[in-house]
Amino acid sequence: MWLISEDCTELADALPLLVADEETDGDVLKTETVHDDVADCARYGLKSMLGTQSRPREVERVEMLEKIRAEGMEGEGPMTPEQAERVANRQYMADLKFQEETRKKQAKMFRRSRFQRQK
Repeated sequence: MWLISEDCTELADALPLLVADEETDGDVLKTETVHDDVADCARYGLKSMLGTQSRPREVERVEMLEKIRAEGMEGEGPMTPEQAERVANRQYMADLKFQEETRKKQAKMFRRSRFQRQK
């Protein structure tokens, strides 16, 4: 749900006056007034807050390991001991690489946040 505060008078005034752009699906027609600009600002704000949510790293990790296991299954029935060993080795190596990438991302975010606080 999106709640517009009563303090956002320009946005509340602009929304009813917007006209759909027939040439661009989901966009509003550019006009000489500020109404479309106010609406664009609200749209960009919502998009930045809601638009690009990444999945948790643990979910990505579990999916990666499951994919390796599924690729290692040959035919029907249970895995042979050789297949299970190959899959376990591939999962182990992939997990090590994944954990290293996670550490690098976390270190990069930490350095960036420390730099921003120093400004």
